[in-house]
Amino acid sequence: MRMLKRLTAAVLALTLLAGTALAGEAKPKMVYRELYNAVAEDQREGFLFFTDPHMAETPDWEPDFEKWMRKIGRYADDTEIDLIFCGGDWIGSLDTNSEAVEKLSQVTDFNLMLFGQGRYHCAVGNHDTNEVGSADLPTRKAKTARLSVGAYTDAMMPVTGIAYYAIQGVNTRFYLLDSGYETQNMNAMAMGVYRWGMLNWFADDLLKNDPAHAAVLTHIYYRTSRNRSAGQLGNYMAAICEAFNKHSMVKMDGHTYDFRTCTGRVEFILCGHIHIDYDSVHNGIPVIATRCALSPQETGDPVLCFDLCVADYAEHLLTMVRVGDGETRTISLGEGAVSYPE
Repeated sequence: MRMLKRLTAAVLALTLLAGTALAGEAKPKMVYRELYNAVAEDQREGFLFFTDPHMAETPDWEPDFEKWMRKIGRYADDTEIDLIFCGGDWIGSLDTNSEAVEKLSQVTDFNLMLFGQGRYHCAVGNHDTNEVGSADLPTRKAKTARLSVGAYTDAMMPVTGIAYYAIQGVNTRFYLLDSGYETQNMNAMAMGVYRWGMLNWFADDLLKNDPAHAAVLTHIYYRTSRNRSAGQLGNYMAAICEAFNKHSMVKMDGHTYDFRTCTGRVEFILCGHIHIDYDSVHNGIPVIATRCALSPQETGDPVLCFDLCVADYAEHLLTMVRVGDGETRTISLGEGAVSYPE
């Protein structure tokens, strides 16, 4: 019966995409609304997700950036989506630290103005830490600069004042986790005091709030598009999620997290960084990457790509309706989660 229900939801989405005569923006909006409205209010979550926009890395970037973001805003408004998540990486390479802060501040200020403080949320990308920045203007030598955690937090999270935090949706507690790291010479996949502190907070918040449905948004989970294994941070993150989902105990970094009295579940992890659409199951939890928000074309302007997402907790499905290049995806959630189709 459960597989039949999965198929029914997936076929509905694909049929609406293929069979409607609607053109342009109307088609994905209609698909999203049909899927969202088909789920009981206490069993659904709707949100918009995009990642790796890299919109602030070209000269005179502001007009195009504002155009692209207003388009995303139009989709969110027309579908009445209240949560807009970005997976990070607004800037590129060779910015000085002052340039990086200025760009990130401009991006954040505009998006908060456009969407509203409670609606727009962004994870920190590795480029947003300016890890490939330049120490000075004349040389423009990569990897000679890097923002402190405080500097990129001030630029990107002026509302929360911290680069990792939780936001409560209608039926989902979303955790935005920072995959940045402390020092210029630190391995991007290694652990450190800052990352351990964040994971301690994450585990404590799960224990305190015991959300019925939780999700994680982070920039780096998979290492690269070729090496799609998790780094240390991803492995420890998944271990905490697994222990919470199994209502068991886990020990790490001298701490014991006891979730035996909990009843909730971390349903999925969203990420970026690898610039492709990809999903797999890690420790029983779907880990879903989405391609760059701007898809280059052989001729003309790039195509804006993002997902209108419906989590259906009654049927244990996450449907990501694609706008732009790529395909709509349906991911199975819950116990025994597998990529769809199997």
